[in-house]
Amino acid sequence: MMFRSTTLVRAPLLLALRLPLLALLLAAPARAQVYAVFLKDPRQLKRFAGHTAEVNGELALIGEAKAGIVVNNGQATYQGGDGNNEFWLAFTDDPATLPYKLVEGKYESTGKKGGTTSLKGDQIARLQSFLPRHSLYGLAREYAIRKQAATELQVKRDASKPGSPDWSAAHVRYLAQLEQLKTWLQSTCFAEAAKKLGAEIAKQGKQVAKEARAQRLANALGSITLVPTPAKLTELAAKLAPGKSFTVAESLHLRFTYESALADDQVKALLELAERMIDGFRAEFVDPYVAEDFPDQIPERRFLEFWWGPEERDAHARFLTDWYGVSWGSNAEQRIAAMSGRYRRNDEVEYLDYWKIADNKDFDAIVAHQLGHVLANLHLNANRKGDLPNWIEEGVGYWLALSYLGKNGVTCKEFAQASYAKSATHEVERSVFLGESEIFTTLALDHGAPIDALLRKPLHQMEDADLAKAWSFFEYLGDQEGKPGQQWLRAVCDLFAAGTAGIDAYRTKSEELFGVKGEDVFKLLDGRWKARAEQVKRTGVETKKK
Repeated sequence: MMFRSTTLVRAPLLLALRLPLLALLLAAPARAQVYAVFLKDPRQLKRFAGHTAEVNGELALIGEAKAGIVVNNGQATYQGGDGNNEFWLAFTDDPATLPYKLVEGKYESTGKKGGTTSLKGDQIARLQSFLPRHSLYGLAREYAIRKQAATELQVKRDASKPGSPDWSAAHVRYLAQLEQLKTWLQSTCFAEAAKKLGAEIAKQGKQVAKEARAQRLANALGSITLVPTPAKLTELAAKLAPGKSFTVAESLHLRFTYESALADDQVKALLELAERMIDGFRAEFVDPYVAEDFPDQIPERRFLEFWWGPEERDAHARFLTDWYGVSWGSNAEQRIAAMSGRYRRNDEVEYLDYWKIADNKDFDAIVAHQLGHVLANLHLNANRKGDLPNWIEEGVGYWLALSYLGKNGVTCKEFAQASYAKSATHEVERSVFLGESEIFTTLALDHGAPIDALLRKPLHQMEDADLAKAWSFFEYLGDQEGKPGQQWLRAVCDLFAAGTAGIDAYRTKSEELFGVKGEDVFKLLDGRWKARAEQVKRTGVETKKK
């Protein structure tokens, strides 16, 4: 049975900007993105300690172009020979430390030692666009938002008596927020900062090390292993993809079956990321509220499998039909040609996500978004085999990807990320200078549908701003509305599954759960969400500039 017949697309690597802003934005300096600079003599990187990161297993200098770099049609070239190439350098031990500040849209040095460097062309082996949608300034703003979220949870925890059930529940949420921050630091370019935070997480984690929740994560991480490839799959591979072999890796909740061109260590890292995301999701939205009237519906068994197969179209289709029993149904040609999708099976591992390896380098973002869809159906929709509201499914997918990775690399409807923010001078500000949370929050605030309208929108009618609003509203419910927020999401799924409920039924249930009488409950919720979203935007302004 199909879970949902949807063509999945990867989010564009370059910003897709909308008129009438396009001409103005293209006229802005094109240097604001983070590059990885690989040197011909890697030994020279020793003098740049604190400004390097591993990129695909190779050490590189990380920074933004200051001078000498020319960008044409999205391609960056540097000055060769003895030409000078200047860079603003990242401080990989602290995202809040910036080499420059922006004054009326112009770069000015902060005077921070080691914040800039100049390299001759013949010193550079190659220049790679590393974080094309981000600037160091935008990353610092995003870091401020994430630090503030952790601080808020710490304050809530400290308001309870140490050792009490309320304190323990709040402490687990605080640790989950720190884990999100650590993963974000690792997935950008701040590995050194992630190491420091890891030490703090270990220290804080000792206070709950013997509790069931801590053991749950330890057991999940300890379950990651390679398993023997089924003989029938090996036989099928010999027929459909001669010369190629497949490997299987498993954890408590997931299985990866993949063409062996994908490295085993990379797959194990993806399984670890997925298990940490599952545990963090439960700590945020499940654990604090578990009771007889609010069961934990995420099972302690394997429920999701990822297939990473060959790019040949016929082999792709045959593997899925012959090995997984996929029935292509209507629009078979289109669905096969898409080479990616989701399928719900009557099998031990119910959910199947299938992808080709070729050109899919953003594996972590794919796993995050797709895992979000499954968690939404398990946690909020009682694991029904029918659809759940599109805005909830997308909201959870975006939440998991943005919370842990600071990016959403795959969507079920192409998201054209645009900048609608205005600076103090009322000129359009390039989205690359904003944190990712600010970009989505701004779009949701300016153009997102009211929640009562979003409740009824199918995916094909959702605009970019609606996707942003779905993410932002889901996050707001988790941050601010506690158990009633999660109960409301489950109730919305129940009404949607009934298929006959009109907006009045949603309204009545909302009034009941949030205790609202005598006013429009949807306007009230939108107002509360807006106040919180505005607070997120304000937080992103504060960065360290020394």
